[in-house]
Formats: sequence, structure tokens, C-alpha cells
Amino acid sequence: MIQKGKKVTSILVESFEKLFKLIPESLPDEMKERIKSSIQSITQQDADLNKLQEYVSYIHSDDINISFLGLSQCKKLLSNTQLTRDLDAIIDIVLRTNIELKLFEIAKNNSVQLLKYQALAIICSFACGTQNQIQNILDNDRVDVLFQTINSEYDEIIGLGVYTLTNISSNNIYFRDLLLEKGVVQQFISLATKCKGEKLETFRIILWAISKFANIKPMIQMHIEDLIKFLSEIIIAVDEEQQLIDACWGLGYLSQNDNQIHLLVKFGVIEKLVMLLHLENKNIVIPALRILGNILTGTEEQTDQVLNAGVLQGFIIQLQQSNNQAIRQDICWALSNIAAGTVTQIKQIITKDSLLLSLFRELEIGVPKIVQEIAHFLSNIVIYADIDDLDHLVRSYGLILQISMILDSIDKNVEVILEGIFQFIQRIIQVGRFQAYYQYFEESKLIEKVEYLQIHQSSTIYQKCSEIFEIFISKKKIWEQHLI
Repeated sequence: MIQKGKKVTSILVESFEKLFKLIPESLPDEMKERIKSSIQSITQQDADLNKLQEYVSYIHSDDINISFLGLSQCKKLLSNTQLTRDLDAIIDIVLRTNIELKLFEIAKNNSVQLLKYQALAIICSFACGTQNQIQNILDNDRVDVLFQTINSEYDEIIGLGVYTLTNISSNNIYFRDLLLEKGVVQQFISLATKCKGEKLETFRIILWAISKFANIKPMIQMHIEDLIKFLSEIIIAVDEEQQLIDACWGLGYLSQNDNQIHLLVKFGVIEKLVMLLHLENKNIVIPALRILGNILTGTEEQTDQVLNAGVLQGFIIQLQQSNNQAIRQDICWALSNIAAGTVTQIKQIITKDSLLLSLFRELEIGVPKIVQEIAHFLSNIVIYADIDDLDHLVRSYGLILQISMILDSIDKNVEVILEGIFQFIQRIIQVGRFQAYYQYFEESKLIEKVEYLQIHQSSTIYQKCSEIFEIFISKKKIWEQHLI
């Protein structure tokens, strides 16, 4: 999926101090002070779209102050939220001046980092444009110019280079593939490793970029393993919230592929993800929860690793404290995956009273998407749980009443729970408990609802209901005959 990069207005806001650092040290002090004064003055001036040609002409000046003025004003035009035109329209207007020719020349050859920074900031704005706009300003050589920026000795230049490359990959399929071929993922990981612990702001930018690349599909397998390893190491090592957010979302994108679950286990990230479920920040909890939920769709051994890390306690905490629907829905989805596992795995849910009470409370609240996940959970429980555990759920938690409530839900949920009911009945018949449970079926009105649903317009529903109702009738007749 191609997604827009981070809005240019949120990344091009800089302090005077950041710009001052980019003034050449080799200049005389008097000239440096004059440039500083110009920076303070120019950055506070408004830009006028009607003066665009004038600004572009300034960019070609050999005078640092004049060139900086032209670059700064053009940059403001592309990041000015007060203008009535949208960004794509403004980019079109600016590109008609052929400004990109000079911008890439400055980015490649100019030794004045202050001017290089401003030129890159404008190119970064272009990278937030349409695929055609990006296609029109880039070629292979210009991509190489952008790659050179991430090897700069200046963090400000590196940050803009990373933003620009990431936005290009997000908004243009052709250049995304070109960047991947040129090894952008490995270069970002290598750069992040160097910056970690020493250059926090630059590291955050690169981590954000890596999380964006993690969402690219399809992704080369070699890149996937590198990304999972790097993001797992970051999640394990850091506690800073924004870093955890970016790393968890990146790893969350990668965990959606069943073939990558073994890598999540291999790199040892499960315990930290479970710990993150104890936090209140939903922007961390949601991706952490989805990663764990994806692992729970894996093998029996992989599910055991998540359970052994204490994930059920994290579920309880979130169900009791969080009002976020996405979190509550994903917990119910994760529980339905565990409920399709082994008897031992399911028993761990059944022995958690507070978890079951929270789950059935969600059913009473009746949020449709959450009810859908609970329908899968209950269907899996009655199919895969130990029969004695089911007896406990029936007598202590009103399991059959909970199942009956699902029959009042939408068709998709009804189909799911009917399959569970059918197999549940078959199981209790085999162990001779049908008669003992019949009263619960009647009191919950489950039999009545199944009989009514035989006239449902869905052939799947009415056929399954007919099968179930026939079992109820035939077994009841046999039972009554034995009583005579």
C-alpha cells in the first residue's frame, strides 16, 4: 500500500539555532553575524506567491544572503497552511519555474550547508506531491544525490535526506522500488545503529522512516528479516514512548504475514510486547496487541510462548481500564485464536474469572465488531475445550445463555455460532450429557431461536438450524420414550 509521508509542514519547522549551526565556520566572524541577522529577519517575513519568479531568481545569486532569501521564501510557499491552494497545486506552480535544476545542483555541489539544507527542504516538499510530480523531478542521478545527504556530517542534512527518501517511497511506486534496489533499508538501519544513544533526534527520524518502509508491500524477504530484527531490538531496548510507537507500528505491519511469525519469536520480542500491554498509551498498546494477536495465529509452540509471557493478565488490564474499541476488539480476536488451540491453552482462559467476566460484559454491551470476535471465541471454545471445562462454563458463567445471545446478532455472527452449537451438541451427545444440558438450552431460549431461524433467508443459516433443531427433537423424543 502506498501511503502519504509525514506532512511537510510538521518537519520543516526549525529554530534559529539549527540554521546558525549550518553557517560555514570558515567565514569571517563579521560575515557570520550578518548571515545570522539575515536568517532572523528572513524567517519572519511572509512569502507571496505572486513573487515566485523573483524568489527563484534570488536562488541563483552567488551572495549567500540573497540565495538564502530566495530558498527560504520558496520553502515557505510550500509549507504555508494559510494559502487557499492545496500543496499539490502549489508544487505545480513552483515546478513550472524549473527550480528543481538549481535545487539539485545546490544539494549536490554547494559547500554552504545552510543553502543545501534549504534546497533539500524544498525538494522534501516536492516529495510529498503526486506520483507524476515526483516522477518529473527525479531520475537515477538525482536519487543518488539524495542518498549522499544521509552520509552528511550534519544531522540536519541527514534528517531532511531521510524524510525526502521516505516520502518519495511512500508516494511513488517506481522510485520506491528503485530505492529498495539501492539498499535504502539497509542504509537506514546502519545509520540508525550509528545514531542510537548519541543523536536522539536523528535516530527518531530514521526510526520513523524505517517504520514507514516496514509497511511497503510486497517487501523483499531479505529486507523483512533485517527490519524485524532491527525493530525487535529497538522495542526490547527502549522505553521512550515515541520510539516505541514507531517501532511497534513498523513491526505490526510486518507481523501481518504468517510466514514471518517465526522471526518475531526468534528475535525475542514477545516478553517486551506483553509488558507494553500494561501501559495506558493506546498508540503503543494497539500495535503491540496486534503483533501478539498475529503470533497467536501461529503454531501451538508459538502460542505457548505468548501465553507463558503472561499475555492474559495484559488482556485483563486493558479490558478493565481501556475504553478504546480497537483494543477491546483485538483482545477478543486474540482470545478467539487461543480458543482454537489446545485444551491446556484454552484452560488458561477458563481459569481467569476476571477475564471471562470482562469478555461476557463486552457481549452485553453489544458493539457489533466486538460481538463478531466473541462469536468466534465462543464457537471455538465449545468445539475445542475440554468437556469438563465446558461444564464449568455452563454452570458458572451461563455459557449457553451467552451463545444464545449471539443468535440475536447479525447473520455473519449467527453462521459462526451455529457451527459451534452443532459441534457442541454432537460432543455432549457422545459423552451422554445432552439430557443434563437440555434445561439450559430451553431456559436460554436457544432451541426457540434455532426453530425460528429455520425460515431465515440465508440458506446456510436455515439449513444448519434445521440440522440442529432435528437433533433437539429426535433426542428429546428418545429421552421422553425412556421416561414412559
